[in-house]
Amino acid sequence: MSLVPIPDNSVLLGRPVPFSLHNRHGELLLARGSCIDDTRQLDHWLWAGLFVDVQEAEAFERAYKHQLDNMLRGGALLGKIAHEIPKMKAEDLGHIRASEPVLSWPDIHERLRLLLRDPRADDFEARLQKIAHDLTWHAQRSPDTSLLRLILTASESAIDYCATHSLLTGLLCQLCAVHVESWDTQAQHSLVLAALSMNISMATMQDHLAVQHLGPAPAQRELIQKHSDNSVALLQSLGVDDPLWLDAVAFHHAPLFGRMTEHAVGQQLARMIQRADLFGAALSPRQYRAGRNAARAAQAAILDGNRKPDEAGTMLVKTIGLYPPGTWVRLASGELALVVHRSQSPETPRVLSFVGRNGMLLGEPAPRDTRQPQNAVVQALAASQVKVRINLEKLLKLL
Repeated sequence: MSLVPIPDNSVLLGRPVPFSLHNRHGELLLARGSCIDDTRQLDHWLWAGLFVDVQEAEAFERAYKHQLDNMLRGGALLGKIAHEIPKMKAEDLGHIRASEPVLSWPDIHERLRLLLRDPRADDFEARLQKIAHDLTWHAQRSPDTSLLRLILTASESAIDYCATHSLLTGLLCQLCAVHVESWDTQAQHSLVLAALSMNISMATMQDHLAVQHLGPAPAQRELIQKHSDNSVALLQSLGVDDPLWLDAVAFHHAPLFGRMTEHAVGQQLARMIQRADLFGAALSPRQYRAGRNAARAAQAAILDGNRKPDEAGTMLVKTIGLYPPGTWVRLASGELALVVHRSQSPETPRVLSFVGRNGMLLGEPAPRDTRQPQNAVVQALAASQVKVRINLEKLLKLL
């Protein structure tokens, strides 16, 4: 458990607390939703140091800002806001229950697949918020393992493409967003939510497109062209009113050129989604074409419609590296290796060799130091070029 000092003492006064309270040693002092009646006890805790789990602190901060933003956009007077904000109950502060166990990646994938296929207004946002929260948790604590899992999954199979692609896009966006100082926590969260839901209006069709033997038919192309606007309309009907989220979905296929700062924040988020979307789509196979290698996927992300370097695409490739975890490479020795970790240098990732120089599968994956000339990376490979099926769970235990 990662603990941080309590973000706001005022939320402790006379009402259920919106997060569990711990001492500096991690021992639970008070469960989330409980009330503090003994003011002397509270004073003692504050003096000794009160801490909360970082997940609950982040969830509280996002929900608090969301509630405040809703009141401001609703035209509430400042005096009313000042009077009402301190009265907020834990259950009013957003839909995330940070005390819930964080889902594993396979569970996150399955929940997103079901949600995109059958969204319902009564619980859509709560369910997507939970998925976005857990994605962010994994991205912060195990970014390379998360990239390895999602990129490998996306590049090996076209089944359940919409959920797989949306998760990968969301992860890529989250990893990049922390490097943009002008995007606060709420903007970063809206970015992930938009990436997860950008194709919601054509989720089922997108799954069919990935496995059909021919490219899109005319009727399918028409839906593809309209899916940004259709997705915004559907999200609004499901209760979404976050302007950054909606703008990011609306503009995620729009031609956005020039410097990022020349555009509104919602369009900046859309630009980031667009580049991550292109990268993930290039890696992913279809029934009618193979996926591309990491180098070609990076090129798709970096070059804009004018064949010039795109600021968001460049940021993406700098963040994940030339050879991100989950992609395949050929070494100078002739061995075929899977990238498992990034390194300080984009040209020297950590890899495990699976195929020897004689083309035979190795008995066990073998780590290779790509800083050594004989193990240097000489070529990026598409997953279809490597006839190896990875037992992902077994592989992760080796890392």
